[in-house]
Amino acid sequence: MKWFWVISAVLLSVQGWAVAVPAETFTYEDLVALIQAKNLKRVEDVLPALPDDLRSNYTLMYQSRALQRASYNNPRAILFGKDAKFILTFIGDQNAFGFETLETIQFRPHERSFDFRQIVFPTIQNGLKDVKFSQQNKTADGRVSCTSCHGSEPRPNWDHYRVWPGAYGGHDDQLEGEEELKYREFVSTRNTSPFYKYLIQGIKPKDPEDVSFRPNLRLSDLIGSLNSLRAMGILERKLGIWQRLGFAVNSLECKFTDEQKKVFENAGRDVAQDIDLGVLFKQVGLSNSDWGTEIFGDDKDVKRPWDHQSGFGYLAENIAMIIVQNLALEGNETLKNALQTVEVNLRNDHLGSELEFLLKLNESIPYLDDFGKNYEANRSAVCPELTRVFVNEYIAKGPAFGRPL
Repeated sequence: MKWFWVISAVLLSVQGWAVAVPAETFTYEDLVALIQAKNLKRVEDVLPALPDDLRSNYTLMYQSRALQRASYNNPRAILFGKDAKFILTFIGDQNAFGFETLETIQFRPHERSFDFRQIVFPTIQNGLKDVKFSQQNKTADGRVSCTSCHGSEPRPNWDHYRVWPGAYGGHDDQLEGEEELKYREFVSTRNTSPFYKYLIQGIKPKDPEDVSFRPNLRLSDLIGSLNSLRAMGILERKLGIWQRLGFAVNSLECKFTDEQKKVFENAGRDVAQDIDLGVLFKQVGLSNSDWGTEIFGDDKDVKRPWDHQSGFGYLAENIAMIIVQNLALEGNETLKNALQTVEVNLRNDHLGSELEFLLKLNESIPYLDDFGKNYEANRSAVCPELTRVFVNEYIAKGPAFGRPL
C-alpha cells in the first residue's frame, strides 16, 4: 500500500528553541514539549500554538458526557486533525467544570491502543502552581480512571453513523431549527472568545458544521478506522490465526468452492458455525461497550455487537481488510496485487475532496468502497485467496480434523 504524507510542517518557535513537527504527526508528546518549553500556563495560551491541521478539523458538542461541561454558547471543541490519531478537547466557559483542562487521546499504532490523558493548568480555584500532566488513562489528580467511561480496553466514545446526540450537526451533519439558530449565535460571538477565536473557520456561515464539510461523519470514519486497528489487536490476543481468518472470510461474505466444501464435509465440521461472527465475538470475551465506540452499553437488543457502520465503512469489514493487509505485508503476492486493484478502483470511482478523504482512510485500512460501483469487484479480488489461506490454516490448526476449539 502507498502511504501519502503531508509535506507541510508546523514550526514551534520557543525563545531560541524550535522544532519542526509535521502537522499530521503532532502527538501528545509534542504538546507536552510545547507547553513546557514555552512555559504556557493557560489553555488559551496553548491553542494558537497548535497546528492548523488540528484547529481547522474539529466538531463541537453542546451537550457532553465528558468531564468538561458544555453548552450551546460554550461547546466542547473536539480537535481531531486530518487523521484523528491525536485528539484534543477544551471548553470556553471559565465558570464551567473542566475549563482549565485539556483532554487528549493519542492512538498508539504499535500497541494498537488509545492513550487517554488530562492536562490541568493552574488557577486560583485549584491552587496549582504548575501545569499538571496525568498518568496514562487517569485524570491528573489520579482519582478517576478513564476506563470507567471508555471501557476496559479504552476507546473514544462516539455514537454510530448517522446520529451524534449533543453535537452541532448531530443528525447527519445537518443544522436545522433551534440548533442552527444556536450555532449562528455561537459563530457571531466566537471571535471575542479567548478560546474559540483560535479555531479556524471556513468561509461559509455554518462552517465547519456544514453538510459539505461533514465533521461528524469524518470523525466517525477516522475513529472507526483506528478502533478497527485496536479491535484487530484484541483479536490477535484472544483468537487463533484460523479464527481470525474465519472472522475475515465471514465478514466479507466470501464463498467457498465446492472442493473446499468437500474438505469440510469429509472432516465432519460445520464451518459456518465455527466461523460464525457471533460465536467468535463471544470467544473474544468483551462486552458490547468495550468493543465498538458506540455508547450503547450492553444493550441486549443490539443484534450485531461486533459490527456497525461508522461512516463510509463497517467495523467487521475493516477488521477483515486489516487481516488481508497483514497477509499482503507478510508476502502474499496475490493479496498484494488485489489491494493494488482496490486502490486503482477507488481512484477511478471518486473525485476531488471525496477521493482525498477516502485515500486517507485507505492509508490505514484498505477500503472496499461499500457505496461505490466497484465494491463487488474489490471483494472478488480479495476473497478467493483469503478463503484459500483460511482453509489451509483451518486444516492445519483448527478443528477440521478433530482438534478442539
